[in-house]
Amino acid sequence: MNSRGLTLVELLVGLVTATIMGAVSASILKAGIMTYTHSVRQNDSLTRTRKAMGGEASAAGIVRAGRAAYEVSALDADSVGVLTSSSSILTSYYVSGGNLILDKGGASGLHADKVTSIAVNYYNLDGNGLIFESTSAASARLVTALVTVAGATNKQKDYRLFSGTLLRNHP
Repeated sequence: MNSRGLTLVELLVGLVTATIMGAVSASILKAGIMTYTHSVRQNDSLTRTRKAMGGEASAAGIVRAGRAAYEVSALDADSVGVLTSSSSILTSYYVSGGNLILDKGGASGLHADKVTSIAVNYYNLDGNGLIFESTSAASARLVTALVTVAGATNKQKDYRLFSGTLLRNHP
């Protein structure tokens, strides 16, 4: 540097250094924003899945309803219908229009949104304690469900959660 200011070379070195530092800072900021967005979407999908399986407040999800069930109403592969021992009210869960619907005694309502499918299987135990697929709704003691929740956007993958429950109040 001379007494009259910066030379052209010094000015160019300073500009190149500032540009490189700006590019690195921008890429770090972009990665942080993408990570945050991905985390928010995953949390949203996980919340919907938990609501579908476990329920919230007084509305039991598929697993909680199964635990309290006396028996299943039918061996449907795409819906769950359970009867509790304390009442003869049928509680069923099914997917309609991309949402999980809860029907309790004929009153239907949205239970969880963006649920694209449920796949349900029913099992029983034989006298030796071996599990086999149930052929009768009245004898089913174990219910498993695979719930698929849509991603928040078309670019995001779907999330699948597999869970099951033993009908605790089954005779």
